[in-house]
Amino acid sequence: MMNCNITIETDDLQFGREIAAAIRGSSPGGLPGVQSMAFKHEGHIEIACNVQSYLLGEGQRSNGESQEIDKHELLHTCGRHVYIQGKEIERRVRELAAAKDIGTISQALIGFTPEQALQLATAAFTEGNALYWKSRQEVTM
Repeated sequence: MMNCNITIETDDLQFGREIAAAIRGSSPGGLPGVQSMAFKHEGHIEIACNVQSYLLGEGQRSNGESQEIDKHELLHTCGRHVYIQGKEIERRVRELAAAKDIGTISQALIGFTPEQALQLATAAFTEGNALYWKSRQEVTM
């Protein structure tokens, strides 16, 4: 799982909640694997998203309805496991905010992408160091 947070140029929490609901994987037209919420952050609204991977062909809403999505929005991880790219989440938030002439201020990816997690796990096993990820000098945000 990774997190993708997008800050929009407004202090309207209700509008932020509408955007969060629209991109949520459980909503019609939402992004599979995305859980989202909106909250006030430094005078603006932040749309915070947890992004979970899922099996290709099994993107489903919470009501069990099949959820089709264009493959350009996906980034393959391992085999059939995929997740929505942060840039697609940002594009969708930007599009929804623009409907009310509101812009975005920033985007932050927090945590490891599935590819990074796989690389870190492989290195940890190869080196026999379960805490390998802590020894890295690189900061990921």
